[in-house]
Amino acid sequence: MTKRLLLLLLLWPLMAIAQDNRLYTTQHGLATSNINSLTLDSHGLLWVASNAQLAFFDGAGFHYLPNINTATGQPYYTLVNRIYEDKDNHYWLLTNFGLYYYDALLNHHERILVDLNENEQHGYSITQLIDLPGNPREKIVVTSGYGLYYLNCETNKINTAKSEAL
Repeated sequence: MTKRLLLLLLLWPLMAIAQDNRLYTTQHGLATSNINSLTLDSHGLLWVASNAQLAFFDGAGFHYLPNINTATGQPYYTLVNRIYEDKDNHYWLLTNFGLYYYDALLNHHERILVDLNENEQHGYSITQLIDLPGNPREKIVVTSGYGLYYLNCETNKINTAKSEAL
């Protein structure tokens, strides 16, 4: 028993070296080489947030999400700062044009207005989403230069009173 354990401990570093590392570029399906963030979700998908689009990698290839609002014919956003998966497997897109809830099953974007000054033509750049300890259904939304906002994830609405208290 101890000989097997010792052999396993001695061979462990060699097994780690044997992993296959790959470099993925635009020649392999990436839309751009400017990557803002990578997120590994609970399903094993690697989400790629970039200037061009939002994609996920399933181990075989990159799959791009449509970024055109069918009602207006315009893109939802032009830059994804980060994608965030919460504990309930909901996806949040932190973009240069605001906060979006993304339903991966329905392939549906929902814009979350964090302030009354936001509208269809103007949105705040969202840089971070912070979980509140002890309450996974509420988060703090961090903007780039426009303040902090308190998000209720059950209603997908900003709590104005709590936001003003921050």
